[in-house]
Amino acid sequence: MSIFVGSSSEAVPVMNKIAVLLEGVGFSVKLWSEPDAFILGKSIFANLDEMSDKVDAAMFIFSDDDKTWYKDGVRGSPRDNVIFEHGFFAGKLGLNKSIIVRCNEPKIPSDLAGIVYAKYDESELHTLKDKLKHWKDDNWKNSTNKSCKIPNAQKKQSVESRHGTSPDDGVPNTTVVPSIEIVPISEGEYRGVKDRKIIKIKSFGISSKLITQDVYFSVMGDNPSHFIGGRLPVENVTFLDAVNFCNALSVKDGYSKVYTASGGNVFWNQDVKGYRLPREAEWEYTLGYDIVDIRENLDLLAWYKDNSGRKTHAVGLKKENMYGIFDMLGNVWEWCFDGAKGEKVVRGGASEDSSIVFANRERAFRKEVSEFTRDNYLGFRVILQERMEDEGHGEKSFVDHDGRYN
Repeated sequence: MSIFVGSSSEAVPVMNKIAVLLEGVGFSVKLWSEPDAFILGKSIFANLDEMSDKVDAAMFIFSDDDKTWYKDGVRGSPRDNVIFEHGFFAGKLGLNKSIIVRCNEPKIPSDLAGIVYAKYDESELHTLKDKLKHWKDDNWKNSTNKSCKIPNAQKKQSVESRHGTSPDDGVPNTTVVPSIEIVPISEGEYRGVKDRKIIKIKSFGISSKLITQDVYFSVMGDNPSHFIGGRLPVENVTFLDAVNFCNALSVKDGYSKVYTASGGNVFWNQDVKGYRLPREAEWEYTLGYDIVDIRENLDLLAWYKDNSGRKTHAVGLKKENMYGIFDMLGNVWEWCFDGAKGEKVVRGGASEDSSIVFANRERAFRKEVSEFTRDNYLGFRVILQERMEDEGHGEKSFVDHDGRYN
């Protein structure tokens, strides 16, 4: 089910937050601010007419953008083009399928008096989400969706964590967390990039996509990211933020916490089932590309400086690797559990990096940063570990503040 969302430029931050709610109740969202929403060389009216034929519904955010003089004084009122566009889509789709969300109590034009609208309130996002769900259920129970040309890079899940199958959600939910696809990786061995030694890897499961902002928000209740969007990778997270997320996700799914922290040490319990960050060796093993693939097909595999606009992009849009895993290169750097002297290893490169970062496997898209680093291009993915029963691995394993394994 597809929906077009319009607003003034001033109300774009509110629009982005509402877009996450719409995705959470099952809509594919097309925002007026997206680069391809209005095609060059066409009039605004022609673009709106074409868009109305592609979507099933429309929403317009009425905010107090402009000053209007009334008999009783000056009031904030919605931007005139937003009012017009609401009327246009209501005429094309039906009044019940073009709705108004009112933000900051603007004066509603008298011609629209009597229309029921939704109210935007930061502290009542659950209420707004519930209203949007009821609106969707009431109007499209038995209808056929239009074919809206909105990218959808979702794949069928192979091994799925126990989050249910609800659509991606940007609002904290105490019972359902957006789905994370866990891909099983079989045990094996490979020659390490750094020291060329043969490294044996035991089987594990790894998330096919980077942790997104909607998933992070639904588990942790906040979103620290610089580039905002439910389907974008979460970023601006420290190493400890990522560790805390893994523990919180484990609890949500009924597993045990893998990590404990005490006195500057982060302890890793290998004797329980739960979520954790990848070891660097596991990340390298999962990369799934050789250097020839990377050099010849970088545009297909990764978001980097030359094709990203130096911003992050929705996960899963680039070509997956041999295991069915996306964004192993580019988009955001990924925290690994390894490190030394207060620094941690990050892998993969990011959308701000030049092609040189990806051109030499000996450099291995690798760097070490402070564990307290927050960066607009630094995120993570998770591993779901099973209980390890090998000798020498157990609940005493940990990494101290210097990153040494004990």
